[in-house]
Amino acid sequence: MDSETVSSPQKSGNIFVSILAVLAGFVFSAVTSVGTDLGLHKAGIAPALTEHWPDKLLAVATIYRTIYGVLSSWITARLAPKTPMGHALIGGAIGTVLGIAGVVVNIQKHMGANWYPIALVILTMPTAWLGGKLRLMQLGK
Repeated sequence: MDSETVSSPQKSGNIFVSILAVLAGFVFSAVTSVGTDLGLHKAGIAPALTEHWPDKLLAVATIYRTIYGVLSSWITARLAPKTPMGHALIGGAIGTVLGIAGVVVNIQKHMGANWYPIALVILTMPTAWLGGKLRLMQLGK
């Protein structure tokens, strides 16, 4: 990778636009993930969000959250003023930190299967990279 694709957004453009780009990715991911969870519950496929989900449903949730992660990183990269990959990876790094906090809370409060939040943390950076890479491919880079 060249320095253009991973340099800091602070050096490459308007910081306000950079923050909005990352925030837009997070909003997309949250709305689609929770929306799908609620849709599955309304359809009678999944229990309420506050109840324990069986492993099979958590596996499905891992798949759609991974897809949403790629799309949210693409959105971040698309909206970035410059360095789309850098913005996507910064979003991924923030998501990783938040995910680790989720793992800790899940373990401390015995909220359910530990593998699920751990899997989400493991997948965060690869999905961020893939979303950024898809945007770079669109730009011919």
